[in-house]
Amino acid sequence: MKILFFAIENNPQSLKEEIKELQQVDPLISENIDEAVNILKNNKVLLVVAGGTQPQSLKLFNFIKKTGSNVPFIWYTQTPYDQLCEKDFYEVNPLNGYIDVKQSGEELFKLVREIILKKENIEVSKFVRIGISRILKHKKLNADVYVKLSDDKMLKIINKDENYDKEQITKYSDRVKYLYVKTSDYPSLIREMYGELKEKLKMNTSLDVVLDAQVEGIKMVCGNIQNFKIDEDTETMLNDITLSCIETVKKLATLKNLFEQFMSDKMGYLHKHSLLIGYLTSLAALRMKWNTDSSLQKITFSAILHDCVLKSSKEAMIDSMAEIEAADLSKQDKQRIKMHALEASEMVRNMKDIPPDVDSIILTHHERPDGLGFPRGLRATQVSQIAALFIIGETFVNSIYDKVLDRDQCLKMIDKMKGTFDKGNYRTPYYAFKEMLEIYCN
Repeated sequence: MKILFFAIENNPQSLKEEIKELQQVDPLISENIDEAVNILKNNKVLLVVAGGTQPQSLKLFNFIKKTGSNVPFIWYTQTPYDQLCEKDFYEVNPLNGYIDVKQSGEELFKLVREIILKKENIEVSKFVRIGISRILKHKKLNADVYVKLSDDKMLKIINKDENYDKEQITKYSDRVKYLYVKTSDYPSLIREMYGELKEKLKMNTSLDVVLDAQVEGIKMVCGNIQNFKIDEDTETMLNDITLSCIETVKKLATLKNLFEQFMSDKMGYLHKHSLLIGYLTSLAALRMKWNTDSSLQKITFSAILHDCVLKSSKEAMIDSMAEIEAADLSKQDKQRIKMHALEASEMVRNMKDIPPDVDSIILTHHERPDGLGFPRGLRATQVSQIAALFIIGETFVNSIYDKVLDRDQCLKMIDKMKGTFDKGNYRTPYYAFKEMLEIYCN
């Protein structure tokens, strides 16, 4: 962490040497306002310690104030407090401070330590965990990475956008399985990781590379839910079933081109939302005691193939008759979207390697309990329970897609769905899905 010392009145070099005693502090010294501003622009500076009342020091404070950079500013000077600290001094940043140089240097170090503690020991609730194995697959990340030291303390071990040595991570692997990134950084981090996976698949189509990337993708899409935790045996089982289904689809000549389109979709929605539907719906199926490979394969095949005849993510995001009518599409395209469930269902119905019932699940995935779905307008008692569970899973995934949610937000989301799905053949699957979220969202 970097601390900028600017225009210090008394022996700044000595102060620099003393401040080095603070762990992980990199002190920077400047006497020139342009140089100091450049340091702030080009470095992640934790705080500024400035001396005197000279115009340059005031300029530096006003620069920080104007840019809203949220860097704490400490006056370290002989100039009286009331001549420096305007009414808004602490409103600009509550961590701002004033130390009279006549006081011992320990007072300055004490204040610096307090700011470091407040700035760096951010509440654990503001972090999302990410597996060490996933981080090791990348040379650099667009987010700071932390290791959890205790329930209320994090230590940053990797800086955003900097190449890092894998030894920085592996030394923690014997003690922890997960590292952490800030919640605010997580969506962009996942998008970058997912983009790298897609490029990896385009550049190398060997089976090992494809399978490795798809396992990574399965883990990644589940990151939409913060700290989503399942036991390793269940995770392994679901990963194996998903990869097995993907390999089956890739071997079917009729579906090969559609699968390649599915994987190459620029927005990534087709791939990510399908994997997430399969994963979460399978977990809910386990709560209903549908724990055979056959049941889980039906759900997973349905997730992979339900939108396979659509041309783009934009089309796949359309979820209701009202959205179809409102879409800026030709009549022909609107009709095609209305009938895509039927078309996909008919395509897989007679494929010997696709389990029975997959065609039925695909056919009904846009139906709704009130009969206002499509293509057939089936009501709550006219769909099977496994199809109802799939519909609930897809509805939930669509509502959380590309968001990062905590436990409370997830449970509020599923509670909002109660009025729609607490009826007919949807009732038991709905409560199984809700129970699954209550168990696995931590």
